[in-house]
Amino acid sequence: MGVLYTVHVVSAAPSPTTMTHLETTDPEATTNEVLSDEQYYKELLHNQEKELKGLKCVPVQGSVDIKSQLKSHDSLLDMQFFPQVAAVNRCHQECSFCGDHQFGIPRGSCVPESERKKTVIVFYLDGGHQKYRRVMLTEHTSCKCS
Repeated sequence: MGVLYTVHVVSAAPSPTTMTHLETTDPEATTNEVLSDEQYYKELLHNQEKELKGLKCVPVQGSVDIKSQLKSHDSLLDMQFFPQVAAVNRCHQECSFCGDHQFGIPRGSCVPESERKKTVIVFYLDGGHQKYRRVMLTEHTSCKCS
């Protein structure tokens, strides 16, 4: 015998008339438009503020092109090596927000506060033999708004 569940969904979605109004509004006219459903728009603004607060100024993992991190005299620059990218933690402006969350006003940018060297291993072919080499990459360990 199956179990019957009742699910109640609470949504902050606009009424159908408001949604139609939003969907049919000319995007270029929105800057001069007076919006009518005040409570709904206040809730949207509140959610946007919470999203900005969630964009902390902290290191996030991303991929880095290893060749771009090598010194100009490094012999690896003349070789085909693998992997060509590595994952490292970095302070990324695109993934953070520094400024006034309530009004969405940027102030400063997310920059590294401390760093460490991360060792990654690459391999390449030399005379038909696979060779391995360590490469040191800079990884951010903490960030700050500056």
